[in-house]
Amino acid sequence: MSKIDFHIIKKLDPFTLDVRCGFDNGVLVVRGESGAGKTTLLHCIAGLRAPESGVIEIDGDVVFKRDAESAGKAAQIDKPARARGLGYLFQSYALFPNMTVEQNVLYGIRNKPEYKNRALRKEMLDYADYIMEIFGIAGLRKKLPATISGGEKQRAALSRAIVTKPKLLLLDEPFSALDEETKAIIYSEFGQFKERFQIPTILITHNDAEGRMFGDHRIHMKAGVIV
Repeated sequence: MSKIDFHIIKKLDPFTLDVRCGFDNGVLVVRGESGAGKTTLLHCIAGLRAPESGVIEIDGDVVFKRDAESAGKAAQIDKPARARGLGYLFQSYALFPNMTVEQNVLYGIRNKPEYKNRALRKEMLDYADYIMEIFGIAGLRKKLPATISGGEKQRAALSRAIVTKPKLLLLDEPFSALDEETKAIIYSEFGQFKERFQIPTILITHNDAEGRMFGDHRIHMKAGVIV
């Protein structure tokens, strides 16, 4: 069982983000209006932005720690994003436009040290094949992102996020860009994915129905705090 704990304090304009939360496995849904600090929260957990103070612990591994007294100074612990063992699905999907679907999916594992080991590389590539089959994009391997649909881009981005077997998956409004017909299909697929892989996940959404559908734990943010 994975345990996720974080207390993040980050000065924003016009408020200070101050969120403390913890959960065991499942999906933590974070809701709130635009500008509530939800994406900043994910950025801090992912290592893309540094909190003024706080602690972030993922599956027993403290990836960030800075005491309130030492705010403005170097953190005691601040692991880079690539060393935190996370998968991140951005709202825009952030697929590399000049890479094929397969190259996008494999991008994360090709940068891992284990990839240099022939036996481990084969195991990682076999797992990537499995993931692409699961999400129905194996037939799109050689296509560029500009030539596939929004739902297919979403599947490719999610495949890229989980192919590295992350300890924690961060999803920032992953369904918002989809039309209603595609969204219904992706909802079903995501539900199956959730049950199959059991990856602790933080899901940001404006959609109350999505929160009820996928959330094992739910919080609502307003102006940087849980309300």
